[in-house]
Amino acid sequence: MHSKSGALLFTASIRCETNSNDGAKQPNGSRRTAVQVHRQVCRHVAIEADPAPRFLHGAELSATARLLGLEKVGAVISNALNSDRADTTINLYRTEVLKFQAWKDSPNMRAIPTPKARNLYLAKCASEGRQKALPIISSALTYFCGQLTGIDKEIQTSILEAEKRITPPVRHRTKIDRDSMRKLILLGTSSSDPKITQAAALALLQFKGLLRISEARTLRCSDVSSSGDGLWTILVVKSKTDQYGSGTRVSIQLDEAEHGLLNQYASRNLPNSNVLPTLDLFTCHV
Repeated sequence: MHSKSGALLFTASIRCETNSNDGAKQPNGSRRTAVQVHRQVCRHVAIEADPAPRFLHGAELSATARLLGLEKVGAVISNALNSDRADTTINLYRTEVLKFQAWKDSPNMRAIPTPKARNLYLAKCASEGRQKALPIISSALTYFCGQLTGIDKEIQTSILEAEKRITPPVRHRTKIDRDSMRKLILLGTSSSDPKITQAAALALLQFKGLLRISEARTLRCSDVSSSGDGLWTILVVKSKTDQYGSGTRVSIQLDEAEHGLLNQYASRNLPNSNVLPTLDLFTCHV
């Protein structure tokens, strides 16, 4: 019973397929409402650590709004508790929290109060060389379980600050210089191997658009277009900093040789076309 109840601690704000207790389908058919989470937590009073207070208080506020006939207001509050972070962030937090929960449910740890266990877990991760992951782990636990208080918060801060001081400095990748980029462009333009032309085109877009590797991996031909006069637009559909999932457009200016490289790649796929083909462009060559 303990393990099952403990797992319910982290259902708040996690996307999942479910219907409400009264049989009504959820908005979008895929999210628990804050009221459901509140009811579920109340039914399992044996949970050793409560969810972050905002889930319970938000659920109560949403329920109050609905009792007053303010259905839309209640829905806004419920949805806010489910969508105040990007889906990718929630999934990352959830992964880390489930690791903590599995460790906390071990026989030796069950009797340890959750605030103490959180700091023990941070120290455990640090001892395993996971210094770079500590801020994410701490944020995940804070998001789902709430802020630590008092001496526990001070200990958490000390662990994070101390590990930050001993973390090896970030070693950035060596950046390509303009001369090397020019040689790559000429190689891609003159090569008869379409894979080399394709790889050179990707390198050009990354260099000019300042794209991350993760952004380039999801780039498709339909995301790259020319508006004339050497001006090209790149649609970055999945960006690390795009919290709203609306995509980001990056404009780049290309000279004659650079313009020729992209046009050559396009002409090999769609003759007499200035638009890159709507096929997967770069993934296999990143």
